[in-house]
Amino acid sequence: MKNFFSRFRCPFSFVQALNGSEALKVSTKYGTSWRLYSDHVGNFVQDQDKHAFSCEFRPRNYGQFGVYSLTSVSDGKCDITTVHPPCQYLLTLCILIMIFVNDGGGHYTFFNHATWNGLHVADLLFPWFMWIMGVCIPIAIRSQLRRNITRLQIIGSIIKRSCTLFLLGLALNTVRVGADLTQIRIFGVLQRFAVVFFVVAILVTFLMISLYHPHKATMQGPFSDVANLSILWVLMFALLAGYSYLTFYFPVPGCPIGYLGPGGIHYNGIFKNCTGGVAGYIDKFLLSSRHIYQRPTASAVYLIGPYDPEGPYGCILSVLQVFFGVQAGATILSFPGWRCRLKRWLLWGVLLGVIGTILCQARQEGGWIPINKNLWSLSFVAVTSSLGFFLLSIMHYLIDVKRWWSGAPFIYPGRHSISIAIIINNNCYLCNLFILVH
Repeated sequence: MKNFFSRFRCPFSFVQALNGSEALKVSTKYGTSWRLYSDHVGNFVQDQDKHAFSCEFRPRNYGQFGVYSLTSVSDGKCDITTVHPPCQYLLTLCILIMIFVNDGGGHYTFFNHATWNGLHVADLLFPWFMWIMGVCIPIAIRSQLRRNITRLQIIGSIIKRSCTLFLLGLALNTVRVGADLTQIRIFGVLQRFAVVFFVVAILVTFLMISLYHPHKATMQGPFSDVANLSILWVLMFALLAGYSYLTFYFPVPGCPIGYLGPGGIHYNGIFKNCTGGVAGYIDKFLLSSRHIYQRPTASAVYLIGPYDPEGPYGCILSVLQVFFGVQAGATILSFPGWRCRLKRWLLWGVLLGVIGTILCQARQEGGWIPINKNLWSLSFVAVTSSLGFFLLSIMHYLIDVKRWWSGAPFIYPGRHSISIAIIINNNCYLCNLFILVH
């Protein structure tokens, strides 16, 4: 039996008595020092009191959703190993790039969004946010189940978070244009996060096999991470089949079957009202033209009307994007060794990269399925998820395995990602409001 104490600029305070394999959830918000004692020595312990002292450590590089194991104690030192790496490294990278992009990107073209087909640096941020959210979902849910939180309580938390994100995004859509309910944009970035998080988190909670035995692995073998998600894989293939049928075979009035272009003056204006093909048609059918984005990126070049790149139809393949992140998270849960994780992440990166390249035929225009953020196309999902696997592999190796880099100071924005995103995307309005008030 070990007794766990912690402190932050004060005497050590008793936290919990721990058995050999017991888990303890702690906050990494503060620079707290932790001690282990082999006997209970009171509720408060002074720094110089070493009676029954085992070891002391002060973790500096631990982060949100990280899981760490105290494997041994010797000579007053605690040997800590990373079981599940924290999720904020890639998230923080996205935030830093987003800050630069929203501040003009140095006026470099590749730091702006692609007009229609193509992939620029700015187009990577949103899908990477989605993907890393998927990585964290199975880790967070298993952590809750291990703390005996019921599935019903988890579902309640998922619903609450999804509703909060959706309503927050809806409120932000009124910041610059006013609260005109007859013209308010219904969907947006946070709204898509809300919808996709709700769908994927619910599916993982009920259909990820290993979560029904959260305290032990239920499957063994080199493909256990995929097998744990086998039911979800079947659903994803069904989802992809339905999406493909709608996209390439659903008849849109006045438009060619399977049209994926921007409309407007594209092809000399013969498909003027066909922006996005079936995606634009369904979004307008569900929300009407007044409640979607009025100034899409392509409007400056193709002179198109309203089109929502974050509309409801794009949520379909966004679910697939987040699921690829879930697969990366399942690998973390299934394989404690870093070599096993890196091999699988790199394999997924290569596989999805090849699929995306084949779908777009390695060209910007004229491929079977062009890489297109506005449509959230399948090739876009494959390529951006591929890059996500590669980046996670690199960061895990540098930060968690070799510890050549702590991640500082770039780890800190990842802890406040929503707040920073809101401030950045509304900075012009906030600055104008500040000037007006003063």
